[in-house]
Amino acid sequence: MEQYKDINWLKHEYIENKSSMVAMSKMCDINKETIRFWLQRYNIPVRSRSEISYLMWSKVRTNITKEELREKFLRKGFSISEEEVMEDNRLKLVIMA
Repeated sequence: MEQYKDINWLKHEYIENKSSMVAMSKMCDINKETIRFWLQRYNIPVRSRSEISYLMWSKVRTNITKEELREKFLRKGFSISEEEVMEDNRLKLVIMA
């Protein structure tokens, strides 16, 4: 059996590994719509556009220290104070008029 027809493989790649349908279709050398068909056939919920967008952006994030984040931000020509770097190394957006 082709792996894209295997419910366990589909669940592992799509749900656990959070692989995209495009990535999975490339692994199997098939069309993305074939992956969609088998996900739907096994009643595996297909991600919404917002979920896809969130996953794409979350993969862009890296583990970075506050100092590294500060240096990157300053190299772009922005100013930043220590309070603007939150505990999870995200930046608070402070707009000054």
